[in-house]
Amino acid sequence: MNSPSPLARRRWAVALAASLAAGALLAPAAAAAATPTPAPVTVLFSNFEQGRIAPWVAYGDGVSLSSYHTVRLSHETSLRVAQRTQSSHGVTTDITALTSAGQRYTAGVWARLEAGAAPTRVTITAIENGERAVAVAAATTVTADGWTSVAGDYTRAADATRVQIVVSAESATDSFLIDDALLTAYSSTVGVIPDTKPLKDAMPFPLGAATYQRFTTGGPGEVLSRHFDQVTPENYMKPEAWYTADRSFVTSNPEADALMDWAKSTGGRVYGHVLAWHSQIPGWFFQNDQGGALTSSDADKAVLRGRLKAHIDNIAKYFADRYGPYGSAGNPLTAWDVVNEVIADSTSASSNGMRTSNWYNVLGEGFVDDAFRFADEAFNHTYAAPGSARPVSLFINEYGTEGGDNASSKLQRYYDLVTRLLAREVPVDGVGHQFHVSLNTPVGNLDLALKKFEALPVVQAVTEFDVATGFPATERLLIRQGTYVGQAFDIFRAHDANKDLYSVTVWGLADLGSWRYYEGAPLLFDDYYQPKWAYAGAIGAPIPAEPKALSVFGGDVALDAHAFTAPTWSALARTAIREGSDFAARWSADHLTLHVRSNDTSTSADDAVVVQVDGVAYELRRDGTGDLPGVAKNTATGWETVVHVPAADLRAGSALKFNVVVRDGVNEQGWNAPGISGDLTLLEDLSTVDIVRTVSAPDIDGSVDPAWADAHPVTTGKAVNGTDTASAEVRSLWSGSDDTLYLLAQVTDPMIDTSASAAHEKDSVEFFVDLGNTKSGAYTAGDMQLRINANGERSFGAGDAAAQSARVASAVARVDGGYIVEAAIAMNGHGGPGAHVGLDFQVNDAADGRRIGVRTWADPTGSGWNSTGRWGVGTFVTGEDAAPMAIVLGSPSVVAGGAVSAQLSGFTPGDLLELSVEPAAGASTRALAAEASVPVSTVPVAIDENGGASVSVPIPADTAAGDYTVRARQVGTLLADAALTVTAPTTPGDGGGTDHGSGTPGTGGQPSGGQASGSLSSTGGDASGLIGATLGGVLLLAAGALLLRRRRLVR
Repeated sequence: MNSPSPLARRRWAVALAASLAAGALLAPAAAAAATPTPAPVTVLFSNFEQGRIAPWVAYGDGVSLSSYHTVRLSHETSLRVAQRTQSSHGVTTDITALTSAGQRYTAGVWARLEAGAAPTRVTITAIENGERAVAVAAATTVTADGWTSVAGDYTRAADATRVQIVVSAESATDSFLIDDALLTAYSSTVGVIPDTKPLKDAMPFPLGAATYQRFTTGGPGEVLSRHFDQVTPENYMKPEAWYTADRSFVTSNPEADALMDWAKSTGGRVYGHVLAWHSQIPGWFFQNDQGGALTSSDADKAVLRGRLKAHIDNIAKYFADRYGPYGSAGNPLTAWDVVNEVIADSTSASSNGMRTSNWYNVLGEGFVDDAFRFADEAFNHTYAAPGSARPVSLFINEYGTEGGDNASSKLQRYYDLVTRLLAREVPVDGVGHQFHVSLNTPVGNLDLALKKFEALPVVQAVTEFDVATGFPATERLLIRQGTYVGQAFDIFRAHDANKDLYSVTVWGLADLGSWRYYEGAPLLFDDYYQPKWAYAGAIGAPIPAEPKALSVFGGDVALDAHAFTAPTWSALARTAIREGSDFAARWSADHLTLHVRSNDTSTSADDAVVVQVDGVAYELRRDGTGDLPGVAKNTATGWETVVHVPAADLRAGSALKFNVVVRDGVNEQGWNAPGISGDLTLLEDLSTVDIVRTVSAPDIDGSVDPAWADAHPVTTGKAVNGTDTASAEVRSLWSGSDDTLYLLAQVTDPMIDTSASAAHEKDSVEFFVDLGNTKSGAYTAGDMQLRINANGERSFGAGDAAAQSARVASAVARVDGGYIVEAAIAMNGHGGPGAHVGLDFQVNDAADGRRIGVRTWADPTGSGWNSTGRWGVGTFVTGEDAAPMAIVLGSPSVVAGGAVSAQLSGFTPGDLLELSVEPAAGASTRALAAEASVPVSTVPVAIDENGGASVSVPIPADTAAGDYTVRARQVGTLLADAALTVTAPTTPGDGGGTDHGSGTPGTGGQPSGGQASGSLSSTGGDASGLIGATLGGVLLLAAGALLLRRRRLVR
């Protein structure tokens, strides 16, 4: 990762500081203290979440690397380095492309040993040119008892052509763990805002942050104390944090104590998270004394219920013993998430909408009742201060409530559970909404979720708020995030004014520490605790206008006669410049390809398209001249051009500053305003597949019918996470008779596992279908995420699951080495020849009750569940060839002074062409954009809606007899031609006749290497007429062979 956004943020920090100062939000003394300082910039960060080990690799023969869940610094995973046999063995990553000679960097990791290991020292070394070792971090003692920071500075040598960072341990054989690996650069730039109005002072409700012990002191602690008045432990009050390896309840929980101490010293509050959850809980909770799984028998129910009660009682007692009774001045804990994420992700009648977790499988829905009653007894009675009235508020907490409100939504299932609990008089005080959202989530859905519960006798809380921008987080996305956060906090304030919100908690302090780091800068402060536009939005400060941006798929289009009609242009929606004018873009290694259409019908010498890339401007004029390679043509509605814009070393993930402007004479209008550059983000090549029409639709029974042999296979070849996990070959067909899309996935997966409670954690195939191929990002009514697991069970993502299910038929069959998934999906009128549909295919691989791998066909990020923007495109085809561009003449010859008729076909409807008669060269120039001979006759041609035109071409009387060529051109580009012979007029009494184009038909075609029609003149004799007719027919066949055909499948 090499993101320039922190540097850019330093620039806007100055503007924001001025804005805040104008509003008396910045202390004068602090403003005076702002001086230029080296600003840290994240060059590389790895938190190893979601199985992401790359770009780190093993260093040393036999060393193994793996994601480690048992012990981690934060979130869910760390990196385990094992099977070492030398002290130099460890883990490494190449930083050559991320660093520059002479520049200072800081490299650091958090390190820890596995349980039982004796202390050893861990070092960080830079290996230059494969042999020279440069010490980066001094050897630091690391133990098995906790995490230790190992860090140091490094300056790259001038002669270092390759640099690796290596983390190793002095012990030659001990395994060790690392987490939160960070490489930081420094830029001399203006200092960031040193002191701003505290966020908590701008809120009508308590403002919380999820955090850890290490963020309660030092610089992070100052930010935490200044801006927040409530904390939530992100991990260390979850069930597993309270038990030792021998199943004993801990005697000390330093992480939890640190947050309690912080709250006590700052006058803040602690919101506990979480008492009962299906994840991050010791496995023995759900096992009997012999290690077998607990069942739903009465005896086993009593065992699990007893463990739940003891667990809650012990936690309540732990804090009461240290900080006094709840409700007393010394105890800052005021709320708990009692149960967390108990709602199923999809409709489930059998479980009444509940997640079928281990809790549910043993105790049923009643475990929620038990948890709340046990918590109420412990926190609000047994360990409560005398005279206090329910000092600890008890919450139920859930994610996905921002997914919309309909009969099959998760929000509705959540609401139904809460109403059932209240009806049973379960002591539920509050309803929590996590709100882990992205910029694609409609912000109005946050309002819908909060409104849903307002009439119930509960208080609500936003418990885990963050907003992912997408990765990498460009300045434009950070500005958009600021606007989104501002709108979200306006919603929160409005609900608090109507009915108090208990609190709003942001799920982390700085971007670098977020579990969603790889989804793009989700928090209010950047990697180094500096305020972002998201901070400005939350506090209510102004947000600048957002430059436009576009994600561009890879691809290329040749600058030839077919540049305007290349299939890639119709595969994706175009981007508007102004009403009636638009553009589309693709990229390859050394240039951008743009197709620009202007609705300017008044031709001017100054008409042009101007393209700006990273500050360099290029121009192509309407007449085809300029400093850009390209082709141009006039149309009935204006003109258009396809150009290649030079750019060096482009690759997926690159970002360019870009604008395109259409100039009509002296007037200019651009995608962004002239002089303002938007952002282009370069994506992978667009994944495309032709979906072939089938005459005989396959039966949806899980078997591979013969019809599938005609389908084009694609594979889920993009590994989102995991290594060598299950994959599929996917085929697609469509039926013209019933407007249906058919899909077949043949999954290679020798070990089938559907034991997880969450639908996406089971072995399954996901089909993503966008009926309109809009690539709109956020899901709309036409978008579907269909998941079918190896047992044949279906589930859906966002939207109305019942309505989506009504469009689907599916079947699954187990086979040797895997399983087959077959589905038919109604297109609701969006199919047919030439139709485009957004598609992606995903295989989820599970083992031991959890997902271990994800592979996709199109979107390499695996974010198809959240955004349609990087799905591929399927095109409905019939398998027929399209007609070529051709000119068919009414006669192969014409007498000077006469006229010849020409019939054009196969052209682009609406195009404006020139048809000219030019002397044929001895070796006729047939290349595109060839320099034309001086024409003896030229006529304009407007192509009709069917791609054709009929025109009469006059031949001047003084035209010399000989061979000529009739050519169709668009702004210098040769599209088609036909051969014509001009004969001299006959003199009176020579027995001949005159011919004005009414003789035997001839033919013509696109540019070719030979002559497409004969040179026989008409003599007027019967025999010669018969011969002419015969030769004309032969020539018609010959010309067909000479056409430069646009062979393509009809779409």
